[in-house]
Amino acid sequence: MNEQASGARPRRGPWLVVAALAVIVAATLILASRSPETAPNARALPVALDGDALERGQDEDDLDLPMPLAAVRGQIGVPALARGLPAADLPPRGTPAQEAIRQLEPLVEQGRADATHRLAMELVGCQRARMLGHDDRIRERLLRRFRARNGQNPSGDAEFDLIARELERLSAERDRCAGIDDALFASRINLLERAAKAGNTDAMLDYVDWGLQDIGGYDGVLRNFDEVARRRSLAGGFLNAALAAGDCRALGVLAEAYAGGRSRRNWVFAANPYLAAVYGEAAALAPGAAPVSSTALHDLDAQQQATARDHAQRLVQRYCRG
Repeated sequence: MNEQASGARPRRGPWLVVAALAVIVAATLILASRSPETAPNARALPVALDGDALERGQDEDDLDLPMPLAAVRGQIGVPALARGLPAADLPPRGTPAQEAIRQLEPLVEQGRADATHRLAMELVGCQRARMLGHDDRIRERLLRRFRARNGQNPSGDAEFDLIARELERLSAERDRCAGIDDALFASRINLLERAAKAGNTDAMLDYVDWGLQDIGGYDGVLRNFDEVARRRSLAGGFLNAALAAGDCRALGVLAEAYAGGRSRRNWVFAANPYLAAVYGEAAALAPGAAPVSSTALHDLDAQQQATARDHAQRLVQRYCRG
């Protein structure tokens, strides 16, 4: 009996290692969901620091639709001239998806990275809307979410008005996204990758948030483990490339990516408190970078804090002068 058991262990070992890795990545993706061809380089110092060179199931919070970084430039203080105003021939925000797609596809065929990014994000933004279903289903989910958050059913005009406004918003988003070709919709992450590889830093940063949207949670990770690893490495490279190009919004994204915790960005790198502190401090210093709420710096000793602040200042001086 013991010989049989000992003989079985070597055969199971490699599969247990693969399964364990899959569980770790899948757990990260599930936590993060609230919301080039090299192996992952989680341990490597980012280019910016060393100067030498990254259909899941819905829960109640999936009712919150995604907002691409490009759409919140004003909120995080990125000067329009620094990043460039959207081209006049791109469809206005809020254009019905089918009409926006009709206008964007010829520009994508011309190789326009900005149009490719915009088309990708139109499709990314429609992912949840396509799954919302009819109004009764949306209303039931809104009520279920309200009960989960408040411990009771809504009561009074103000609370019922809130549910009604959310229902109206989500119904409008569902209708705006109706009729998208399935094959085009399935290409959304490929389009986002293409725009990022063409040098569009909006696409580089958005890839970190949405690069796994089509993977499909735990089961998707098990089926696409190599692809998840490829995208993880790609996302890390995009972050470094965006910063090297002078887009200092990347600092805040890098800080979150290294911080770990409950974030859709925690899949990109292994958690590293020192690097999270460096990038968080740099984001606080850089004009146009999103502020980062982090305790990473406080987790370091006095010498590490001083070194992190020095690194942060050098990052800002090198990449964020303009």
